[in-house]
Amino acid sequence: MKKQHIIASLLAGILCLACNHAPKEDRATEEERIFQTKTAPQGGIREMTDLTMDGNVEIKGKTYHYKISRTSNHQLPIVKDNQENRYYDNEINLLITQDGGKQIVDKKFIKKDFANNLPDAKFLTIAVLDGMGFNEIQNDRFTFTVSMCCPQTDFCQMLDLEFDTNGNMSISETSGYDGEIPFEEVTE
Repeated sequence: MKKQHIIASLLAGILCLACNHAPKEDRATEEERIFQTKTAPQGGIREMTDLTMDGNVEIKGKTYHYKISRTSNHQLPIVKDNQENRYYDNEINLLITQDGGKQIVDKKFIKKDFANNLPDAKFLTIAVLDGMGFNEIQNDRFTFTVSMCCPQTDFCQMLDLEFDTNGNMSISETSGYDGEIPFEEVTE
């Protein structure tokens, strides 16, 4: 029995070594696998991958469906980082419907929509609209968290975006985020 344990351990060790010696391009970190991007030609404008998230939530016994779609918008001003890399900004579409098809919200957001809610609106000149994620239902209101980030950094400003079941919207500084925002870096 002890001999089988030793052989199994040796085989496991060999397998680990074999996996660790994969060609460099095959050894992407977990972060690199998560942060998928569209590639740009050398010196070209970089952009994030298109992304769609959706889900169902319940308020007072009624089921609602939300869909968040992020796409690059080539019509918005280009964002530059401190190394003069250029990035397309994004727009985010939010659709909330009630079962039966009643539309509650169908709105396109760009980062300019949040300028009045940031402590320093100048931040918008160096950041892209990075993502939006569903956070929670609070006081019968849909709460989403929106992030604007400097490309290829963790420097972000986040805001809470709330909607009631009639589609009325309010924006505030984030109170904490428990949901999932797909933060993505942009690379060539």
